[in-house]
Amino acid sequence: MLRMAERKKNNAEMSRKKKRDRTPKRTETLIEQNESFASIVGYTDGGVPYGITWEEQAEIDRKEEELR
Repeated sequence: MLRMAERKKNNAEMSRKKKRDRTPKRTETLIEQNESFASIVGYTDGGVPYGITWEEQAEIDRKEEELR
C-alpha cells in the first residue's frame, strides 16, 4: 500500500515537471526606441542611431495584417 502511494506521488511529480518543461520560456527583449525609430539597431561611429523608423514599422505591420 505504501509503495502504491509513493508511485502515485512520483507520477504526480513527474507530470508536473513535464508540464513545466513544456511551458514556453519567456525571454525579455529590450528594444531601444526613440521618437524617430521604432527599433534602434545600432549607432554610427558618430553616435547617430540607425534602425527601423516608425513609418517603416507601420508599413511592415500593415503588410503582415494583409497576409493574415
